[in-house]
Amino acid sequence: TKLAREYPINWLATQKTAYSNVPNKSIASVVVVREESPFKTLRDINEASIAAVSEKAFGGFLALRYELDKLGYFNSSFFETIHFTGPPTDQLILDVIDDQIDVAIVPACTLENM
Repeated sequence: TKLAREYPINWLATQKTAYSNVPNKSIASVVVVREESPFKTLRDINEASIAAVSEKAFGGFLALRYELDKLGYFNSSFFETIHFTGPPTDQLILDVIDDQIDVAIVPACTLENM
């Protein structure tokens, strides 16, 4: 993405559906970390400071929670620190860039539109 060319950030994981070949009719979550982050896998992020817009946001937190649960990682104490900030979602990306948080969980369209 344009942001990855301008800032030291990297996508850690993206969840996509196998039920649609049309990305515009799909929802995907993205786990964003700084490029030099020690967090390389989904299991690693339990030690990170994490932010998402809402614990009820399907295109963000809920899709990730579902994936973590499928992998057997998620439980009530999986995340050491997680903050639900409310909109706007692009602020979460900027917070990763500014090193305010370790991990942002956002809908893929947030990055696509920045």
